[in-house]
Amino acid sequence: MRIFIVAHTIRGGGAETYLRGLIPQLLEKMSNAEFRILIPASRGIYYSHINNRLTLDEIDDSILDGIKSRLIFDNRKLIKVVSDFHPDIIFSASEVVSPKLKRLKKPIVLVYHSTLQFYMKPDFTNSWLKLCYTRIMRDRSAKVASIIVAVSHYERAEIGMRYHNSRFNKSAVIYHGVDHDRFYPLNIEESVQSEFNFSYIVCISDYHEHKKMDEMIDIFHRMVDGGIKEHLVIVGRPKNKNIEEINTKIKSFRLDDKIHMIEYIDNNELRKLYINASLYWTHSNAESFGLTPLEAMACKVPVFAPWREAMPEVYGNAACFYNTFIDSKDEIARKGIDLLKSSNELDSYATAGYAHSLKFSWEKAAYEYKKLFERML
Repeated sequence: MRIFIVAHTIRGGGAETYLRGLIPQLLEKMSNAEFRILIPASRGIYYSHINNRLTLDEIDDSILDGIKSRLIFDNRKLIKVVSDFHPDIIFSASEVVSPKLKRLKKPIVLVYHSTLQFYMKPDFTNSWLKLCYTRIMRDRSAKVASIIVAVSHYERAEIGMRYHNSRFNKSAVIYHGVDHDRFYPLNIEESVQSEFNFSYIVCISDYHEHKKMDEMIDIFHRMVDGGIKEHLVIVGRPKNKNIEEINTKIKSFRLDDKIHMIEYIDNNELRKLYINASLYWTHSNAESFGLTPLEAMACKVPVFAPWREAMPEVYGNAACFYNTFIDSKDEIARKGIDLLKSSNELDSYATAGYAHSLKFSWEKAAYEYKKLFERML
């Protein structure tokens, strides 16, 4: 079996975590298969060591950065790059793939990491034109796909609604995994020193509009007023126009010394960051899966999260949930304070979360993809 993985649109974020977790396991599970992957040149370092059965095709990042050059590549050159490999299956690791690939008359697998663009409104980072183009391309990609892989049943239902059930029967659910070799609890003999000299709550997320960072700051302010000693550490890149408003809000609340905003942390430092946290907190209102809270659970860190979209499905009873539909900011803050002040509750959620995280692995995901590929042929 020859599988061509189209991944040239992926540069960081959850989609790359997915690829870097899944591909080594796929290669192990499908020992007789041959894989080729198209990636941005800047990401080659992350895949070159994986396995000699994974052939890399690299595209210069400058081509991807320009709208015109990207369109020319996707509509004229991509089909030749893929056809030269003579694949049995075309596997698009993101929601968008060039409809031109349909000409090759090979099964196309499309992975949906998020359905957020279905209902996003234009803003500073997403113009009307950009969103319109993205939606059109996603709709065309969904039309040519032989099967769409959703990362949760919630997301699969959203895909069904978007396409009036025309694609629902040609979709499947395969959960993401957790890399348990990288994320695991503190061993008895182990000592992992925190880079911070204070207790902290951690959140790993780029500052997208739907992550509701401004509300998180409001709630954290109330939690500090309620007597918690923890600081808030946010790891993520500024992604919207509200970043200045967020900074202004932090200053107005006089939380400069309590909120620490870090744009980047090395992957090798992530486990240390999780392990030393008192709590992992996500306040997102739009998640089709949500990977970082599961990584925190795997490190035996309790998780605080809103009861929204796919999160109840993915985290089960292992997270401490609150309801943003009916809970006020004061009520959410009170739940957070009560949780942080109860060592029994923290221990209970940490234990439940760790056990729950073991249900998710890239090995299991790769096994499901292997079965999917074999059925398609």
